[in-house]
Amino acid sequence: MTGGTITVAFCADDAYAMPLGVAALSLVTNLDPMRAIEIFVVDGGISPENRSKIHQALSGFPNLRLKWLEFSRERIAHLHGNIHLSRSAYLRIFLPEILPAGLSRVLYLDSDMVITGDVARIWDSEFQDHPILAVQDRSRTLGRGVAHWKELGLDPAMECFNSGLLLMDLENWRQSGLVGRLLEYVAKNQSLLTLCDQDALNAVLAGRWGSLDPSWNQQIVRKTRDSLPQLLLSHLPGFRKLPPRPPGILHFISDKKPWLPRCWFAERRYFSLYQRKSPWADREITILHDAWSVAREILRRIPAILGFRKRA
Repeated sequence: MTGGTITVAFCADDAYAMPLGVAALSLVTNLDPMRAIEIFVVDGGISPENRSKIHQALSGFPNLRLKWLEFSRERIAHLHGNIHLSRSAYLRIFLPEILPAGLSRVLYLDSDMVITGDVARIWDSEFQDHPILAVQDRSRTLGRGVAHWKELGLDPAMECFNSGLLLMDLENWRQSGLVGRLLEYVAKNQSLLTLCDQDALNAVLAGRWGSLDPSWNQQIVRKTRDSLPQLLLSHLPGFRKLPPRPPGILHFISDKKPWLPRCWFAERRYFSLYQRKSPWADREITILHDAWSVAREILRRIPAILGFRKRA
C-alpha cells in the first residue's frame, strides 16, 4: 500500500492533553505538506479548554483534518493503571471498534512522544498477515519485559514490543475478534499486568507482530541524562543544541516526562522546541524549576558525599 491519507490516533485524558497537542504538532510539522493526514483523538476526559488549545496548535496545517471520538469511560472504569499509567492506556485496544468502519489501518501513537521524522515512511509498510507492526521494547524479551511472564504462561525468550507506537491492521483485528480477546485476557489476568495494556498485547500477540526500525520508537532512558550544569545551561539560547538522534520518534517511556520538573534527559529539548510553538508555551519547564531540582538533588547526595550511610 502506498500513498493516500495517513490516519493517526491518539488516546488521552486531560492529564495528557498538553503533551498530546505537542506530539501532534511535531507530527504534522515533520510530515510532507503534500500528504494528507487525519488525526483522531479518542477523548478520555479532555477539558474544553485543552480541546480548544489542541485545535489552535494544529490550525495552521491545511493538509490536516482533526476529528474527535467520544468514549464511554464506564467501559474502562473497572481497569487499573499503575504509578505513571492511567486506565486511559487501555483506550488503544478499542480503536478497531470506535474508528470508522471504512478504515483499514491506523497509526496509534502515545502522547508522550515527539515525532522528528515523516511517518509516511512507515505508514506504507506491508503487514504481511501481522495484526500490528511495532518496535521491539528496550527490555527485548517477554522474560525481561513482562514481570509475571511465568504466571501468564509466556515464553521468556520471545521478543516483546513497546505499545507506544502501533501500526494496526484494523481489518485483521476485526476479523479475528482481537478486541474481545484482549479484553477477556485483561479481565482474567489484570492483577498480573504490570504495564497494563502493553503486557496484555504482548501476551495475546506473542510471535504474531511485525517489526519496525527502532528509530520509530526511540525509548528514552536514564543513560541519556544531562549533567547538572548541562541541564541549567540548556535554558540559554546559545546552549539549546539538540542532542543527535536519527529522524523518527522519541518516546519518554519513564515517569520522567519532559513537561514535568526533574526530567533531565537531553532529549527534553526536542519537546521544548515544539512546546514553545504551541498554546502551552507558558508551561515550559523554566530554569527556576530546574535550579530547584538541582538543589534538591545536591541535598539528596550530601549524606553519601560525606560518607554517611542509611540505617538498615
